[in-house]
Amino acid sequence: MLPDLSLAIETFSRRRPDLVAHVSTPIDVWLAQFDDDADRLLALRLLTEVRFFPLAEVRRCLRALHDTLRATGVDLDGVRYTSFAEGKSGGLVQYFYRTSNFLHHARGVDWTAIGEPPETKKGGPPEVLVIVDDTIGTGREAAWYFNDRRADLARWRRRFFFAMVGFREGLEALAQASPEVEVRCFETHEKLFDARHTTFTEAEKAQIKDFLVRYGERVYPRARYGDIASPFGYR
Repeated sequence: MLPDLSLAIETFSRRRPDLVAHVSTPIDVWLAQFDDDADRLLALRLLTEVRFFPLAEVRRCLRALHDTLRATGVDLDGVRYTSFAEGKSGGLVQYFYRTSNFLHHARGVDWTAIGEPPETKKGGPPEVLVIVDDTIGTGREAAWYFNDRRADLARWRRRFFFAMVGFREGLEALAQASPEVEVRCFETHEKLFDARHTTFTEAEKAQIKDFLVRYGERVYPRARYGDIASPFGYR
């Protein structure tokens, strides 16, 4: 191990104690899987920029998103909440959304039942549906769900989609595909190779792209997974 790598690990440990406290593999052991120290330094640089949400932060995000409803004049007693599909990450976020905001479990609506929204106490139109998820990436998945249930969603007076993190690319695509759904994120970021992304320089982006292509092909080989394979992740 070169001295500069040892120093980089020490610096990382000081800068990101939140990650060090939660990793299941020691950082130096994790770094050993890469081919050489140049790659290990780059992997550590990427890891330094990971946005980590401990449970307390998850709850803070979901409370803040729920609080935005008040500013829109929404009657919080009339809010119902859901997530896209059982077994997906949104289901876990839905649980934390409920418990973080002290909402009764009976106010949860299964995604398959959103076409039968409850009437308001005054007998007026259906109230507000909040759909929760962890992240908005490309926005394609959410747009597909919204389009698939467009008629059902239209029965609600207002529809919100809450996510802890959204990439601007996906938010823009979702706004165009599903303008009837009000989308809100606790944090908005640019994707790594977006020209608007400034955490890394263009020279660093070129290095990172080469790095991801080399290691991504090992993790997700196109020969095995076909067209859905990408060195940058699924689709």
